[in-house]
Amino acid sequence: MQTKSSQPTATITVTIDAFFPIGSIYPINSTLALTAGDPQVFNLSGDTLTITVPSGTPVIINYVLNDSRYVLLGIAFNPNGAGAGRKEFPQVALTRTLSNSTMSVTDASLAAFQGVHYTYVILVQEVATGSIGIIDPDIENDPV
Repeated sequence: MQTKSSQPTATITVTIDAFFPIGSIYPINSTLALTAGDPQVFNLSGDTLTITVPSGTPVIINYVLNDSRYVLLGIAFNPNGAGAGRKEFPQVALTRTLSNSTMSVTDASLAAFQGVHYTYVILVQEVATGSIGIIDPDIENDPV
């Protein structure tokens, strides 16, 4: 996905260590690694991504899954009083090939949502079985 050079962009590589379908006791066991992005803007600690930009500075978060056994399907936000992320995260795009999939999420960094901690899940499908599972990380928007 092409982005404007003025938009800070992060790449988070997703590795699935153990797949558990929805309905299991556990979410997918995964590892997230910040593999590209300005460390003054993006900080990934465990599974919590903190984004620090002035309000009104949109950022792009690219989640990349380089494993042909799985496909990224999308993202779902917990409403937590912020409208399920529809205003703060207005664009989600998926790109899929036979060997990997990428989900690009735009964080609008709106002033009204600075300091909000978003919980969300990433939906993943196991290609061989068609089963759907979830990865359960967090995003926190910190004001500058």
